[in-house]
Amino acid sequence: MSKDEVDEYALNLESLNDTTVESLLNIFRKVSTSNNLLILDQSLSSFINYLIPFSTLKAKGKISQTIWLHSSVDVEIYGQFDSILIVIQKDPRSVQYLTNILRVLPKKKVYLIVKQLDKSFTYHLNKTLGGSLIFDQINNLDENAAIRLTPALRVFNWNTEPILLDAEARLLSTQEPFGGLDSYLNQPLLQVDGLANAFISLLKSSIDLNIPSLKLKNIYGKGDHAKLLIDIIQSEKMPDFINEELKPLEQEFYFTKAEGNANLVVLERNLDYLSLVMNQVTYSGLLDDLFSIDFDTLTVNGDKYRLNDELYQELKYYNFASIGTRLNQLAKFIQGEYKTKGNPGNLEDIKKLLNNLGSLTQKEELIKKHTTLSESILNIIQHGHLNDDDSYGNFKENETFLELENDLFESDYKTQIATLKSFLTKNFKLDIILSAAACISIVNDGIKERDLSWISDHIYENFGLVAIALFDLFLHHGIIRISGSTDLFGGAFSILSNSDKQESVKDYTTTNKKLGITAGTNAISSNYALINKFWNLHPQADDNEMPQISGSLTEEYSRPFFTLPSNSVPLLSRLTESLFIRDFLEYKPVNNLSRRPNWDRLGIDTMFHGSTTDINICDRSNDKGFARSGDVEYVILIILGGITRSEIACFRYMEERFKKMGINRQFIILTPGIVNNGKLISCLDNATQS
Repeated sequence: MSKDEVDEYALNLESLNDTTVESLLNIFRKVSTSNNLLILDQSLSSFINYLIPFSTLKAKGKISQTIWLHSSVDVEIYGQFDSILIVIQKDPRSVQYLTNILRVLPKKKVYLIVKQLDKSFTYHLNKTLGGSLIFDQINNLDENAAIRLTPALRVFNWNTEPILLDAEARLLSTQEPFGGLDSYLNQPLLQVDGLANAFISLLKSSIDLNIPSLKLKNIYGKGDHAKLLIDIIQSEKMPDFINEELKPLEQEFYFTKAEGNANLVVLERNLDYLSLVMNQVTYSGLLDDLFSIDFDTLTVNGDKYRLNDELYQELKYYNFASIGTRLNQLAKFIQGEYKTKGNPGNLEDIKKLLNNLGSLTQKEELIKKHTTLSESILNIIQHGHLNDDDSYGNFKENETFLELENDLFESDYKTQIATLKSFLTKNFKLDIILSAAACISIVNDGIKERDLSWISDHIYENFGLVAIALFDLFLHHGIIRISGSTDLFGGAFSILSNSDKQESVKDYTTTNKKLGITAGTNAISSNYALINKFWNLHPQADDNEMPQISGSLTEEYSRPFFTLPSNSVPLLSRLTESLFIRDFLEYKPVNNLSRRPNWDRLGIDTMFHGSTTDINICDRSNDKGFARSGDVEYVILIILGGITRSEIACFRYMEERFKKMGINRQFIILTPGIVNNGKLISCLDNATQS
């Protein structure tokens, strides 16, 4: 898809990135000296480079040299500069490094810039660094003003907006550590507040002629923390936003004349852990799983690759199995050897794509680049390393795990457990053991206690006590469960027999005792086999035909089964899709009796724990004589706990499907970050060491 096609109806979401950059540059402009040293928290390096070329930043800040916050340098180096600029995150470890630096600094002006500085971190800085502020001063601070912590130290808040990570998917991220999993599991109130503020930033960015271009007409949510986020937006953030941004006459127009054009949908990660612990089998998904994509940069065997080219944009959402054939087709076409078979329109699609790739040399370089990356993926999966041989005696761990995933819904519990035990016997990597155990537990509603005991004993023998603590956290959050530990069947099948009755969406009335403490508790309250069948999470795959470059996911795949092993479809995409379209419900069809999007009669409250929210703000779809306009309609999708690359691809697929149906509906995704099984394990491992 070309950039012009992406931007045809798009809001100016790039402005959010520009605002974040301008916020940092405004702080730099307050530094009057011209020979400055920048001390940078290395964890912010990729973030800053993604937003602005570092050479530009150095010029704007009059920076003569840059060193890392954690580096050990000769004390004399500090005396060579007029001022010291230090940029850090809100991390206690950064404060420890900062303390060590300030202890040896000569008498210089120090400008400390903290990303998303808040009052609690200001208090921590004041106490740790011997600041002169009293509690009332901290409580009444202006977040946009410089803070004089000591005579030589000024502290600034670098206010950042949600970052646009993927223009085509309109994916906005607040960029939390571990993709937001850490705060979701351990400090959900911080994540809820951050996403509520990010939502308001999105509304501000949409203001056109003094009126926001986005106006909510419906709000939907599933989960207790989803409901909390919705309540905060409705009762606090939106009223403040309208009062501060709009004049009285503008408010009157907004409320009485402006048409609603956006549905807000808030979902939680704990509704679907399977899509998180499985491998992501799109091209971008496997690159991230195996090599970790850092914004738009990838490092493979010491070589850095930028993933911002047109060819990557074309390939990133497709199943990896088709990438080699696609690259081969492009290479042959360039060499004049390609002969189209079947659909003659395919030739035009290839020409269109190649026209976007630049000169002949650029085309060849891009194809070579992605061929190299594809080969690297294959070597890691098949051999466990980047060399194309088995001389290392590897058990082909990644490939064997993928085989388990692909057979997950064809094999029985006994076979799956035997396979997992063989992983432990062969001393597979711990992350594969944990991911495999989680997959088996989820699809079987738990693991038998005797099997769990055997697995636990062998994890201890193979990896030690720290690994047991990590395994225990999987159990603590219900990602791995003991069979029979919860009521999996109570009322589960009643939804199929009662689904013809009108079911009003209601709030989940049971008090969540963990509200605000953790959001991670597994939300599935029904039998997974039922959920799998009812939501059609494993539709029939297409016949294995040679992939063709079509430029469209919906032309390539008849259903969205291409992003996960076992032809799986992420549950969060199905829950969202069911608000608007229900034709995928093949096992037990449930017709939508209303033109307004809804979850009526779908058994949402029977299958999943947590509050269900359905609020009609100004939707007139059911009014007599109402006709849908041809204007774009937005679905603002907020996912607490992070989004997977498989889900991103499925929402792109869904958007293309709407377009084929003649519906101009676009997603805007707002999330704390992109997550996968590696980030989950790293997050939980970090918790065991804190």
